[in-house]
Amino acid sequence: MSELASQHPSWEFPAYTFGEVGEVNKPLALNYELRQPASTTGKTSELYISPLASFGEGRNPFSHAERTYPVDFGASSLDVITLTLTLPPGYTAELPKPATIALPDQGGRYVYMASSPTPGTVQLTSRLTLDKPIYGAGEYASLREFYRLALAKQAEALVIKKGS
Repeated sequence: MSELASQHPSWEFPAYTFGEVGEVNKPLALNYELRQPASTTGKTSELYISPLASFGEGRNPFSHAERTYPVDFGASSLDVITLTLTLPPGYTAELPKPATIALPDQGGRYVYMASSPTPGTVQLTSRLTLDKPIYGAGEYASLREFYRLALAKQAEALVIKKGS
Protein backbone atom coordinates (compact mmCIF):
# COMPACT_ATOMS: atom_id res chain seq x y z
CA MET A 1 0.00 0.00 0.00
CA SER A 2 2.81 2.41 0.77
CA GLU A 3 4.16 2.05 -2.79
CA LEU A 4 0.73 2.77 -4.27
CA ALA A 5 0.26 5.75 -1.96
CA SER A 6 3.70 7.15 -2.82
CA GLN A 7 2.94 6.87 -6.55
CA HIS A 8 -0.32 8.80 -6.09
CA PRO A 9 0.12 11.32 -3.25
CA SER A 10 -3.28 12.99 -3.80
CA TRP A 11 -5.18 9.72 -3.29
CA GLU A 12 -6.70 8.74 0.05
CA PHE A 13 -7.02 5.12 1.21
CA PRO A 14 -9.51 5.15 4.12
CA ALA A 15 -9.63 1.35 4.38
CA TYR A 16 -7.82 -1.68 2.96
CA THR A 17 -7.54 -5.40 3.59
CA PHE A 18 -5.49 -8.26 2.23
CA GLY A 19 -7.35 -11.39 1.17
CA GLU A 20 -6.23 -14.98 0.63
CA VAL A 21 -3.21 -14.42 2.90
CA GLY A 22 -3.20 -17.99 4.23
CA GLU A 23 -4.03 -19.60 0.88
CA VAL A 24 -0.76 -20.52 -0.86
CA ASN A 25 -2.61 -21.87 -3.92
CA LYS A 26 -4.48 -18.60 -4.50
CA PRO A 27 -3.16 -15.19 -5.52
CA LEU A 28 -2.91 -12.51 -2.87
CA ALA A 29 -5.81 -10.06 -3.08
CA LEU A 30 -5.67 -6.43 -2.06
CA ASN A 31 -9.03 -4.78 -1.45
CA TYR A 32 -9.16 -1.09 -0.66
CA GLU A 33 -11.30 1.99 -0.72
CA LEU A 34 -9.86 4.85 -2.74
CA ARG A 35 -10.79 8.51 -2.86
CA GLN A 36 -9.30 10.68 -5.56
CA PRO A 37 -9.88 14.41 -5.95
CA ALA A 38 -11.76 15.49 -9.07
CA SER A 39 -9.57 16.60 -11.93
CA THR A 40 -12.18 19.10 -13.11
CA THR A 41 -13.07 22.28 -11.28
CA GLY A 42 -16.56 23.57 -10.76
CA LYS A 43 -19.75 21.80 -11.71
CA THR A 44 -19.74 19.43 -14.62
CA SER A 45 -22.28 17.02 -16.05
CA GLU A 46 -19.64 14.59 -17.39
CA LEU A 47 -16.54 13.10 -15.82
CA TYR A 48 -13.86 11.24 -17.77
CA ILE A 49 -11.66 8.84 -15.84
CA SER A 50 -9.21 6.12 -16.86
CA PRO A 51 -8.98 4.07 -13.67
CA LEU A 52 -7.11 1.08 -15.12
CA ALA A 53 -4.32 3.30 -16.44
CA SER A 54 -3.22 3.89 -12.84
CA PHE A 55 -3.01 0.21 -11.93
CA GLY A 56 -1.57 -1.54 -14.95
CA GLU A 57 1.83 -1.59 -16.60
CA GLY A 58 1.61 2.09 -17.57
CA ARG A 59 4.01 1.92 -20.50
CA ASN A 60 4.91 -0.67 -23.08
CA PRO A 61 8.05 -2.52 -21.91
CA PHE A 62 8.84 -3.29 -25.56
CA SER A 63 9.96 0.09 -26.85
CA HIS A 64 12.47 -1.01 -29.49
CA ALA A 65 11.27 -1.62 -33.05
CA GLU A 66 13.23 -4.90 -33.33
CA ARG A 67 14.80 -7.48 -31.06
CA THR A 68 17.59 -9.95 -31.75
CA TYR A 69 17.25 -12.10 -28.61
CA PRO A 70 14.27 -13.93 -27.10
CA VAL A 71 12.07 -12.30 -24.46
CA ASP A 72 12.39 -14.39 -21.29
CA PHE A 73 9.74 -13.77 -18.61
CA GLY A 74 10.98 -16.74 -16.57
CA ALA A 75 7.49 -18.20 -16.25
CA SER A 76 4.05 -17.90 -17.76
CA SER A 77 1.94 -15.27 -16.02
CA LEU A 78 -1.57 -14.10 -15.30
CA ASP A 79 -2.24 -10.51 -14.21
CA VAL A 80 -5.81 -9.68 -13.25
CA ILE A 81 -7.02 -6.26 -12.17
CA THR A 82 -10.64 -5.93 -11.06
CA LEU A 83 -11.91 -2.52 -10.03
CA THR A 84 -15.37 -1.90 -8.63
CA LEU A 85 -16.30 1.77 -8.66
CA THR A 86 -19.18 3.26 -6.70
CA LEU A 87 -20.64 6.18 -8.58
CA PRO A 88 -21.77 9.37 -6.86
CA PRO A 89 -25.55 9.56 -6.34
CA GLY A 90 -27.35 10.68 -9.50
CA TYR A 91 -24.58 9.59 -11.89
CA THR A 92 -24.52 6.83 -14.50
CA ALA A 93 -21.67 5.42 -16.55
CA GLU A 94 -21.23 4.75 -20.25
CA LEU A 95 -19.54 1.36 -20.21
CA PRO A 96 -16.57 0.88 -22.54
CA LYS A 97 -16.85 -1.91 -25.09
CA PRO A 98 -15.31 -5.26 -24.18
CA ALA A 99 -12.16 -6.35 -25.98
CA THR A 100 -10.18 -9.52 -26.54
CA ILE A 101 -6.67 -9.42 -27.98
CA ALA A 102 -4.76 -12.61 -28.69
CA LEU A 103 -1.14 -13.39 -29.46
CA PRO A 104 -0.51 -15.78 -32.36
CA ASP A 105 -0.14 -19.50 -31.70
CA GLN A 106 -1.99 -19.28 -28.36
CA GLY A 107 0.91 -17.35 -26.85
CA GLY A 108 -1.28 -15.16 -24.70
CA ARG A 109 -4.48 -13.22 -24.40
CA TYR A 110 -5.80 -9.93 -23.06
CA VAL A 111 -9.46 -9.63 -22.05
CA TYR A 112 -11.15 -6.39 -20.97
CA MET A 113 -14.68 -6.34 -19.60
CA ALA A 114 -16.90 -3.62 -18.15
CA SER A 115 -20.20 -4.23 -16.38
CA SER A 116 -22.62 -2.71 -13.93
CA PRO A 117 -23.30 -5.51 -11.43
CA THR A 118 -25.62 -3.33 -9.33
CA PRO A 119 -27.15 0.10 -9.91
CA GLY A 120 -24.62 2.81 -9.13
CA THR A 121 -21.55 0.59 -9.57
CA VAL A 122 -19.17 -0.15 -12.41
CA GLN A 123 -16.84 -3.12 -12.50
CA LEU A 124 -13.81 -3.13 -14.81
CA THR A 125 -11.74 -6.27 -15.33
CA SER A 126 -8.41 -6.45 -17.11
CA ARG A 127 -6.92 -9.93 -17.56
CA LEU A 128 -3.53 -10.34 -19.25
CA THR A 129 -2.28 -13.89 -19.76
CA LEU A 130 1.14 -14.78 -21.12
CA ASP A 131 1.10 -18.53 -21.72
CA LYS A 132 4.77 -18.98 -22.55
CA PRO A 133 7.79 -18.17 -20.40
CA ILE A 134 9.96 -17.42 -23.46
CA TYR A 135 9.00 -15.67 -26.71
CA GLY A 136 11.42 -15.94 -29.62
CA ALA A 137 12.87 -12.91 -31.37
CA GLY A 138 10.51 -13.63 -34.28
CA GLU A 139 7.53 -13.19 -31.93
CA TYR A 140 8.74 -9.82 -30.65
CA ALA A 141 6.72 -7.66 -33.07
CA SER A 142 3.50 -9.47 -32.12
CA LEU A 143 4.31 -9.19 -28.41
CA ARG A 144 5.03 -5.47 -28.77
CA GLU A 145 1.75 -4.84 -30.63
CA PHE A 146 -0.16 -6.99 -28.13
CA TYR A 147 1.06 -4.80 -25.26
CA ARG A 148 0.36 -1.61 -27.23
CA LEU A 149 -3.26 -2.62 -27.83
CA ALA A 150 -3.78 -3.82 -24.23
CA LEU A 151 -2.37 -0.58 -22.79
CA ALA A 152 -4.53 1.49 -25.15
CA LYS A 153 -7.63 -0.37 -23.94
CA GLN A 154 -6.66 0.17 -20.29
CA ALA A 155 -6.23 3.89 -20.98
CA GLU A 156 -9.72 4.32 -22.47
CA ALA A 157 -11.84 6.79 -20.55
CA LEU A 158 -14.89 5.73 -18.60
CA VAL A 159 -17.56 8.42 -19.09
CA ILE A 160 -19.62 9.20 -16.00
CA LYS A 161 -22.67 11.43 -16.56
CA LYS A 162 -24.91 13.26 -14.17
CA GLY A 163 -28.53 12.24 -14.62
CA SER A 164 -31.22 14.80 -15.39
